[in-house]
Amino acid sequence: MINVVDPLLAQAVRVRSGQDLAREDIEPALRQFVAATLTAPPPAVTLTSVVFRTPIGDAARSILETAEEDGADLIVMGTQGLSGFRKWLLGSTILRLLRRTRVPVLGVPQPDESLTHEEPSVRRILATTDFGNSSITAVKAAVQWARACPATLTVSHIVTPLTVPPEWRSLVETSDETRVANGRAQLHALAQQLCGAHECDEVVVLGHPADAIASVALERRAELIVMGLASDDGLLSARPGSIAYRVLSSTSVPVLVVPHVD
Repeated sequence: MINVVDPLLAQAVRVRSGQDLAREDIEPALRQFVAATLTAPPPAVTLTSVVFRTPIGDAARSILETAEEDGADLIVMGTQGLSGFRKWLLGSTILRLLRRTRVPVLGVPQPDESLTHEEPSVRRILATTDFGNSSITAVKAAVQWARACPATLTVSHIVTPLTVPPEWRSLVETSDETRVANGRAQLHALAQQLCGAHECDEVVVLGHPADAIASVALERRAELIVMGLASDDGLLSARPGSIAYRVLSSTSVPVLVVPHVD
């Protein structure tokens, strides 16, 4: 469990009162928070098994450094429930973290309080791929999760529509249809290769990636979205984490972002 302390705040408190904010205030508060949260922990998670970290510094950098030092296999962060400056700050941290992480990141939105609380489970998983290395790694991870849960798995591919002036739209409609058909063929081949004996649905949608992924997740009632981090190849390519960040910002479903590590 980590809570990163802003260095300017820590310095101000030290100058004003001589207090070590991270050790004397933040860490006890973090321990109290975890104790209150784990009121009925599963057997594998008890308060005595939790390691607490309260580093002072940049949030994204500190989280990644701690993950590396502790050999973490997964970083878990909340993604919604804030507004105003705090929402901007949290969003900035997640985006910078996604651009540098070599560890999978699970973004968990604030639950809908109107829903009945049940034991957490994942019964429907949506994995999305653009056929690049990072997204293929993500689909492999989704297949492993689906087998372990067990859960139904939907593998999707989003075809981005060509953007042209209205007078040229009729000229590219056929091209969009062809690209969707090619996408279906390529997705089917990938699903056959990666899913193996685990049956999975295949969905190809024409639309803008983040919006389309959120829409498919809603339609399929997915309880987990699994996606890769975009590569950083080429001047015009999407910056790493940009699409994943937009999905995290727009969906109420937990999102597992899997980086491709050579």
